[in-house]
Formats: sequence, C-alpha cells, structure tokens
Amino acid sequence: MDDKEGFQVTRRRSITRIGICILNIVHPGLGLIRLQRYKTGFSFIVLNFAIFFTVIAVYWGVSQISYNIFVALFAFVFAGVLTAFGGSLILTWRWSAEFGSRKGWLWRWYGILGLWLVLSALFSPFLGLAEGSYRNFYLPASSMAPTLEQNDRLIAKMRDIGPIARGDVVIVRTGKVEYVKRVVGLPGDTFAMREGVIVLNGTPVPKNRLGEVERDFGISGLQRVVREREQFPEEAKAHEVLDLGATPQDNISPVKLGIGQYFLLGDNRDNSLDSRFEEAVGGLGVVDQQRIEGRVLFRYWRSNVGLGEGRV
Repeated sequence: MDDKEGFQVTRRRSITRIGICILNIVHPGLGLIRLQRYKTGFSFIVLNFAIFFTVIAVYWGVSQISYNIFVALFAFVFAGVLTAFGGSLILTWRWSAEFGSRKGWLWRWYGILGLWLVLSALFSPFLGLAEGSYRNFYLPASSMAPTLEQNDRLIAKMRDIGPIARGDVVIVRTGKVEYVKRVVGLPGDTFAMREGVIVLNGTPVPKNRLGEVERDFGISGLQRVVREREQFPEEAKAHEVLDLGATPQDNISPVKLGIGQYFLLGDNRDNSLDSRFEEAVGGLGVVDQQRIEGRVLFRYWRSNVGLGEGRV
C-alpha cells in the first residue's frame, strides 16, 4: 500500500533481503540506510569510522608501541568490527522483511554504494598517517631464523626510529624490495669474517654452541644446522644464529664503513643474502642510512603458533 509521502510498503523475498544485507558487508550500516533506518544505520557507520580513527590515533600518537598495546588495540578492533558487522547484518535481516521503498537512483543499491565510494575516497588520505608511523610486515623467507621464522608477522616503527644501534633488526630497502636484517657494523667500524666468526674492529665476536637441529629450508630440504648464541659489543641481549658449516661467505676481507654506512647480516647466516653480497647479485652491499626505513619492534604472529609475542 502507498502512504502520503510516496513510500510503498511491501513484503520482500529472501533473495532481496540477502542483497540488502550484503550492503552491510561492504560497510556496516549501508543496508540499514537502504531500509530508511537512518539513525541506526549512521550509528554503525560512525562506529566503524571511530574504530578506524582510533587505530590511526594510536599508531600516530604512541611514541613506542608495545606488544601489550598492540594486543589491546587488536582486541578493541576485533570487538568493534564484530559489533558493527554483526549488529548491522542482524538488524537489516530483521527489518527487511517489510519496509517502505522510495523511488529514485539514490535509494537503489548502486546509489548507496556510490555514496560510500565517495566517502571512502575522502577518508583514504588518512591511511597514510598510520603507515607513516608503524607498519605490519610479513616474512616470506627464513633468512632471519631462528629469531624470526618464515611466515612470521612483525610490527616495525617507520617514523622517528632514533639512532640505529648494533644488534637492531631493521627494515632495509634495495630497489623496490624491503628486507629484514640485523645491524652488525656501524659507521666507522671495520667489519670482517673469519671462518664464520664476525670480527669487529679487529676483535672476534665469540659464539657459544647450543646444539644441532634439523631444519627444512624449502628447496634445500632438511638440513642439519648448528644453533649458536652470539652477542655483539654494546648489544642489549644475545641472539641466536644458525650455521650450516663452511661456506664461501664465512670469510670476508675487512670492510671499512664510512659515515652513515652499515653492515647487515641475517641470523640464518648461510641462507641470507645480506651485506656480504653486492646488490648486483641480489645482496644488500654496504647499506647507506637512507636505505634503512624502519626498526622492527616485535613479532605479533608466530608461524605455526598464531598470536604470540616474539622479541627481536
């Protein structure tokens, strides 16, 4: 039947109701806007944007995000998104059995999606604010094992990373590719390697053997590797490295680092293309400071384990 304002109240089939509900998957609240439930619909839209801006505020405003802060933020986002999507879907399905429709393209699904695209475009510049401070990284390889494993996910600080210290795990760019490596040599250092032992400014860095393990490194299959503990001068805590035995890259002639130059290695020493290799053959070469884009803070997702802290 028709009311005085030109609305037509109808009973809708399930397939139509499902289509209206799908609008909420695109963005919570759009399906309710389609049903002319404006107050409720806009409440879900505002909730979703509030979650979005809270993440930006934390990423931009917190000078050093910690694992605990990250987990709390993750829980907040998960609960908020679940409420926004779940609530809008349930209410849309309930209220779409019978509703008033209005003529005109603006009230069709494509009109509502068009408006949503315009709003999204207006808010898209704010995405850069979050990425400018912290970024999520995914490790596709095992060059930093056992500290960081293949398929681990990390949080790295990308703004105001402060002085780069020996032992820091950093994000370094070579061309269009970003790598995760450990800082070994600092500006002014003389770096060398003799039979797999790092020599800094003429002094060998001691390594303690921890034992042997079997590791699967993909193409190479199962390999027996030695686990060793190593700690650089001035490094806050020791880290572990993996050693396959004698390889050509175990011996590096002394390299004198200039101003703003760094020498980087992977912890999986015999399965890492790092500063021991020139860029022309896929390595990093000696790294200038401007190529270091960020510093890894922690691992928040451990491969084969799930959510869990991993300090670096």
